[in-house]
Amino acid sequence: MQIANNGSGALTVSCSKLSGYFGSAGTAVAKTAGSIDPAASAHVDFSADDTPDEQDGDLGYYAVGIVCNLPTHAVIAETRAAWYDEDGVATVGG
Repeated sequence: MQIANNGSGALTVSCSKLSGYFGSAGTAVAKTAGSIDPAASAHVDFSADDTPDEQDGDLGYYAVGIVCNLPTHAVIAETRAAWYDEDGVATVGG
């Protein structure tokens, strides 16, 4: 997610992502974008590297939800979902 600062002072944004499937254990990941200067933007990206379990290879196939605490003048400028699927021959994704 790209977070833009349309204000005149620096700001910080916190986001959480929950992934999982009905009846399955899910994975919750919390991220904080560092200080974002006025007229600048920053990305908040989620990956298996963000989980406390070193055995996690991915975040699952279903994004249940993403929640961000946006202070005044913070705007979600872009959202993008990408995935990579290992088929034993090559890694592909979108």
